[in-house]
Amino acid sequence: MTDRLIAMLIVASSRRPSIARAGLECRVVISRTNADNVDCPDHTDRTDRAESRRCIHCDDLFLRQPKHQKLHASQGHLTMPSSAPQTPIELRAILIRREKTDGPALKIWGIEAIERQKRCATRLGATRCDVLDSGDFPPIDPEHARYVVLRTDLVYDERLLEGLIEAGNVVLTDKLPGKQAGEAMAAHVEPHNLNAAVAAVRSLDYQRPGANPSEIPPNSESAEEASPQAFRFAEILDLAPAFNQKLRKLLPPFVFQVEARNILKIENAIFGASYKGITDLVTKWVWPLPARAFTRVLAARGVRPNSVTAVSYVLTVLATWFFIEGWFIQGLAAGWLMTFLDTVDGKLARCTLTSSKLGDVLDHGLDLVHPPFWWAAWAWGLAANFEGYEVATSIVVGGYVTGRLLEGVFLWSFKQEMFTWRRFDGYFRTVIARRNPNLLLLSVGVGFERPDLGFFAVAAWTVVANVVPIIRIAQAFVERRRGVEIKSWYEDAMKIAPTSEAVHNETRENA
Repeated sequence: MTDRLIAMLIVASSRRPSIARAGLECRVVISRTNADNVDCPDHTDRTDRAESRRCIHCDDLFLRQPKHQKLHASQGHLTMPSSAPQTPIELRAILIRREKTDGPALKIWGIEAIERQKRCATRLGATRCDVLDSGDFPPIDPEHARYVVLRTDLVYDERLLEGLIEAGNVVLTDKLPGKQAGEAMAAHVEPHNLNAAVAAVRSLDYQRPGANPSEIPPNSESAEEASPQAFRFAEILDLAPAFNQKLRKLLPPFVFQVEARNILKIENAIFGASYKGITDLVTKWVWPLPARAFTRVLAARGVRPNSVTAVSYVLTVLATWFFIEGWFIQGLAAGWLMTFLDTVDGKLARCTLTSSKLGDVLDHGLDLVHPPFWWAAWAWGLAANFEGYEVATSIVVGGYVTGRLLEGVFLWSFKQEMFTWRRFDGYFRTVIARRNPNLLLLSVGVGFERPDLGFFAVAAWTVVANVVPIIRIAQAFVERRRGVEIKSWYEDAMKIAPTSEAVHNETRENA
């Protein structure tokens, strides 16, 4: 109750200019129940999480980030101190070594389990990674660090680890409400809870920190804060939903035990977690099996994703040149190979945890820019033998640009992608006039020795592919005017997503 009154006074005071000019810093409270949280009227979009470190102003879990401080400064709650800035809070990873050491180390997509966890930790933002053997406890920085604890004998879905980091002061367990069985699989805790969390994850017991709790080194002056009751326990679906919004498909998060019998299953699950649910028909139904096999070969040989992307660039240029020369068969061969490698490079990066900002820019930049050059080159190759290509070229190239702009209009107007609004839009995305569907039409034309008809078919389909989005945008505006919320169909799919018990059973089978 006292914390709540103090919080209310600070929130009220921080709105007064005289106090704001004094340079208040964000303060925090350790709330034991949701009743202790203080609502900030300027921050309504938040998730209540009990027993977590929070900002006293807005209940934000990320109070130590500069972005959070600037947010409060902009809203008059406080001003940033001008001198002696605080040491930033860093994330450190603790890896509990549990894999079997007898025999050769098991590899997943060409990476040993412990190396994979190190890469996962780096991608989460960890600046330091310590590997602990049996009985060891990590060094602790009580002021300027927070810790993520992972097991080296498990493979985690990246979404699950991201949810773990977002939650804070939590131990991930596969225990279900009302069930007695369960294992501690990972943790993200404050320094005063670190040793207790390490012992819990090491012993696999979510109920107690270890076989002999008295042997846990203290890392806090408060016995209560050092106990396992100081952090909370979460199930898999508490940290990541069953529906993957980024990939736009139903894909429950996974945790696998690293064992020889599970390697193929693990690799298939990781590959599947890198594949979008809404894409063109070739990428969705033709490329997955050969792409997975080729990605496995490249990963085993240590090939870098950017090397594959570089080959894609070369093939793109070759296809363009072949089209200009009128060598349509050779151009299609280079083009289809490029589209295949375009699928492989991204999957290789995600499966081997080697994606980078540069690779992302190179990959998506190529995808966005090259199609109109291909269509213009095809028209150039037709110019010597066919008439009427000028209008078709304008339609195909202009239609591609227009289609991209229409997608941007929908995204800007309704804050979601066009092809996620209704199931029809997702299905239409599989055949819309993009690179792969257009290549199919061109291939059919060349197969009948009429590359001109293939190009005219692409032009006609481009018109249709632009008319449909215009209609859908108009319908969306009408729906919103009527008071209907424009939301994605997959929000309804989430209501029938697998339950915690289903994911729990799958996790137990994987282990």
